[in-house]
Amino acid sequence: MTIYDGTSTSAPLLRDLCGSSLPGDVVSSGNTMYIRFGTNNVDTYSGFRIQYTAIDANCPNGTEYNTTSSSCQMCSRGAYRAKNVNDMCAHCPEERTTATSGAYTREQCNIADCTKGQHYKDSTKQQCSPCKRGFYQDMPWQDSCVKCPDSMTTIATGSKSATDCKLNCDSGWQLNETTEQCELCPRGFYRDKKQTFYCQMCPRHLITPGTGATAESDCFQGNCTAGHMIQGKTCKACPLGTYQDEKWQTECKRCGDKMTTNIVTATDSCHNGENNCTTHVNGGTCTLVGDGPDYTCGCREGWILNPDATCTRNCDSGWQLRKSTGECVLCPRGFYRDKVQHVYCQMCPRHLITPGRGSTVESDCLQGNCTAGQMIEGKTCKACPLGTYQDKKWQTKCNRCEDKKTTSKEGATTEDDCFSTDSCDNGENDCTPYDNGGTCTLTSLYVIGGGAGGSVLLLLGVILVVVCFVIRRRTTDSTAESNFPPAFQNEAYEPSAEPQDQTFDEPDYQTLNRATMDRRHRT
Repeated sequence: MTIYDGTSTSAPLLRDLCGSSLPGDVVSSGNTMYIRFGTNNVDTYSGFRIQYTAIDANCPNGTEYNTTSSSCQMCSRGAYRAKNVNDMCAHCPEERTTATSGAYTREQCNIADCTKGQHYKDSTKQQCSPCKRGFYQDMPWQDSCVKCPDSMTTIATGSKSATDCKLNCDSGWQLNETTEQCELCPRGFYRDKKQTFYCQMCPRHLITPGTGATAESDCFQGNCTAGHMIQGKTCKACPLGTYQDEKWQTECKRCGDKMTTNIVTATDSCHNGENNCTTHVNGGTCTLVGDGPDYTCGCREGWILNPDATCTRNCDSGWQLRKSTGECVLCPRGFYRDKVQHVYCQMCPRHLITPGRGSTVESDCLQGNCTAGQMIEGKTCKACPLGTYQDKKWQTKCNRCEDKKTTSKEGATTEDDCFSTDSCDNGENDCTPYDNGGTCTLTSLYVIGGGAGGSVLLLLGVILVVVCFVIRRRTTDSTAESNFPPAFQNEAYEPSAEPQDQTFDEPDYQTLNRATMDRRHRT
């Protein structure tokens, strides 16, 4: 059986009953209840009997009937009842309440319903305000809040209990709630005890000079990471030869003697070879600077320290170490090395080479980097003139064609470019039959006698003009080609093999050889 407080099942539910035991009292708010019967069996019942007692409470205004005490009791604060309008006390609208208990009209819900942690803003009691920091209120509808004991405060506003009062540490300090002890604000934080309970973080790009800061104005140093040093409110990358492995530092650490870094913003030691250094690979030594942690690496006499902190043999100038065998080998042509300045042989400027192998200084790069089809003239290259050729690079002269042979243009690269200038060699078969009594005579040009001679001579003149035009055109093309860098004018240029472990300071830190460099510029 289900009982509703009204005239339908949409009314508020008063009781849901099941079983044979008698229920307790069920009291409706008005004079009507809606009772609905239900069963799990399919059957027909008749003659239901309900026993009920109707009581005329007749409670006065501002009270309601209490079924437990069987008497009228006053409406609590925040509720009201008019005798002829409501059977039970009704609640005031949300966020409103009555000034006292026993109200009997809705109009008496005329003040703000302030809860715990709040107080009335003024005497009109129309607005509520949260208790300030250092105060609390554990009861509703109060005109003021209770102050925490001396040297104590609350974490935030609106505190509802005396237990919310905590030890109020001095500015620059905050309470450790685990130990209940005051601790200094860490670096990068500050605290004014009058404004906050916890230390506040500085703006993202700034920090404080140390711990215990008391105001945001103490955040005046750059928030610098490892690899940088503080410069006012900004950060500067550690320059080459220095590093910094900690954040928030005002200076960078210098590398050890004869050591440097390969990048700015270095964050660890000046090289990655401490293990090599401490285990004395190839006789290396490691010496702490003071009490550390900085240290310097050294090598035995005749050896040099590499960027990875290993020691290698220091070959004489003009030589470099071949890592695969540990032997010193001559710098190839086009390279040089001063043992004081470089670990490996250095490549000459792109348009120059050395006269031979084993050069020691860059000033030895005093010859043009000439390809096949050219000859060296000081620091420049000259195309082989007509009648000559050169099939090798880096040569000081060109080879002459055989007697009575020449080339069609300057810059010939093979002997096959030479062709005969003897017209009889080219036309003897036409001349030997001596048609119509013709004769063949070797001179600078040959003359065909007979009736056809005049016509042939005219034809040769036309051919000569065409050949001159072609030669002039090819010479112009050759001049245009010469505008390219000398080492790249001729595809026949094939640099000799160079050491594959060659490294250079410029243009980058990659492993290169001259052939690689030439191909890079050609493309």
